[in-house]
Amino acid sequence: MKEVLLLYGYELVTVVLPAAAVALAFWLRGRKDKDRRHTKHLIGCLVYACYLFALLEITGAGTVYDIARYGVNPGLINLIPFSDRDLDVVGYALNVVLFLPLGILLPCLWKEFGSFKAAVLSGALTSLGIELSQLINSRVTDIDDLILNTLGAILGFVAFKLIARIRQCEIPAETGMKKEMILMTSAAFLGRFFLYNEFGMVKLLYGI
Repeated sequence: MKEVLLLYGYELVTVVLPAAAVALAFWLRGRKDKDRRHTKHLIGCLVYACYLFALLEITGAGTVYDIARYGVNPGLINLIPFSDRDLDVVGYALNVVLFLPLGILLPCLWKEFGSFKAAVLSGALTSLGIELSQLINSRVTDIDDLILNTLGAILGFVAFKLIARIRQCEIPAETGMKKEMILMTSAAFLGRFFLYNEFGMVKLLYGI
């Protein structure tokens, strides 16, 4: 159990720490420039960083260390939507659910992502990044996942809009901070991609 917790803790650090560093830098810059930066926004950014960790862990995004272990396998690409005869309802549902928080968190934290177009693009691009990374760790890069992930982000955005309307209140998202979201997401992806050596850590922990 201790080894498992250490392994997850190591992965958490490679994802959350770079993203949190970006959020903290923006927050400190805002305070220095006497620009209003809500502490609640910083906390929300940390929640978003933890969500990215969960997303990358569950989807099994590839890392640079997977290249030497598996190589690039373009044969594991499926570009025909829903071509699998064995309908995996649970798997499809999970792909949708995984991206629901993305559609909620982005407009909640950044006003620039408060549109339907932004929900579609953010869901599609985030999913595409994960799917492309799976080319190097022997997982199937599947158009189905891209479609369902994007749908999940859209449904999350719709849920966000419905909640905001029912509560009849404006969510205090930050404005002019689009770059923060992009840099946070990139830092999380790149941090895990270059720093997370799963099998190297397993060998260290278990003495293999």
